[in-house]
Amino acid sequence: MRYNNYYYSIQRFLKNYNHTLLLLAVSLCGYMILTAILGYKENLAPFMILSQFIVGLVFIGALFISKYIKSLNQLLFCIFVYNVFFSFYFRILFLDHYGMPYGLAVDSYSYDQFGYRCQNSSFNQLVKNVFAEWDIDDIGYSLFTALTFKLFGVEVGRWVILLCNSIFVTIASKMLYVISDTLFGVKKISCIASAMWGFFPFMLITTSVGLKENVFCTIIMSFWYCAYKYFINKGIFWFALSLIFILLTFTFRTAITLMLLLSFIVLCLTNKNNRKSILRLLILSGVATPIFASLAIEKFTGISMEQVIAVAEHRNASMGASVSGNMIQTISAFIGPFPNFNRLVQYGLYHSSGLLLKGITSVFCVSGIYYIIKSYDYRFYPILLYWIFGIALLILGGVALDMRYAITFYMAYVILACYGLSRIKNKFIIAGVQLSTLAVILLYNFR
Repeated sequence: MRYNNYYYSIQRFLKNYNHTLLLLAVSLCGYMILTAILGYKENLAPFMILSQFIVGLVFIGALFISKYIKSLNQLLFCIFVYNVFFSFYFRILFLDHYGMPYGLAVDSYSYDQFGYRCQNSSFNQLVKNVFAEWDIDDIGYSLFTALTFKLFGVEVGRWVILLCNSIFVTIASKMLYVISDTLFGVKKISCIASAMWGFFPFMLITTSVGLKENVFCTIIMSFWYCAYKYFINKGIFWFALSLIFILLTFTFRTAITLMLLLSFIVLCLTNKNNRKSILRLLILSGVATPIFASLAIEKFTGISMEQVIAVAEHRNASMGASVSGNMIQTISAFIGPFPNFNRLVQYGLYHSSGLLLKGITSVFCVSGIYYIIKSYDYRFYPILLYWIFGIALLILGGVALDMRYAITFYMAYVILACYGLSRIKNKFIIAGVQLSTLAVILLYNFR
């Protein structure tokens, strides 16, 4: 399946992409200079600011170079080296400055200590400990950590997991390239989509926040890879693999399992003949979602909607913002999470350039959705549905400001943004939304 040239213009895509990279470079430097003048809200070590600049500079350069790379293997090699270098760079910095491998990320040490306790256990005992001590959402990464520590020991195992992190990012980047090539049929767009994933600075964070989510995201990407292979070939092999990867997500985040299952059903049922009817059904389902959400969540996860809302309200109240927490969550779900320039927020300073890119490309993501609906491009329906599910989860859960949750839907975001990059041409709309986004980020940082 190839993307119809009628709906596509590589010149428009590259023009929008080049302008966005230029805006990213200028705004990143502008925010850093402004922050240095106005001051930081935390006592930050000099190496943190330097690291923020280095990562941002290399990130922008890598995205710029990616449009000239013609070989997938060359791109994947660059992605792997980039992630290995910065992952080990931050691990060494954390050990040198904090004396701890994961820096300030508290959750990381829970997984690490569990792996430490299980390193001498038998395999059967290890599995029993995982199921006894962890909730279902934590079983996947806990088991992965414990098995690695058991095989390599704690000290070596920590570095092995770090290396595996770069391998997972590279594998996911290759699968996203294949998915993009299936949908767009243009290698340049596929390379850029893969680069937007592989060079994204959040991927190289060396705490469990990065490590756990990358394992999880690779499983999700594997599902989409197999799902679109099935979409083309209709083979039982790809169908079975798709279901297996859906089931694996249950050990990381149960809500995602249901989202992927529903998206897969849409992928299996939709075709050229019923694409208009399916789209109408999806729109009606979206309107009716609030009515059935409580029942679906409670039946599938055992958590009531009242509990979800209570947790979200608690998170919103803890922000201490002068404006509505729900409003912040909603805005952030579409254009965030917002990058931080004047505070560390455990590790957020390091991937501020990535979040800034996500913010200023939000106009292309939303426009991509518009054009998919307008042209009834049914191949994108499952990804669109998954992204809409993600927006609802981020807002209802009160976690739209946390990239740990947003990264789960970043793959869909990249695809939709690439669609919008190739279609929208109104420079006033693009400039207006991007400047408004930069203003929101400015207000968020200096509130």
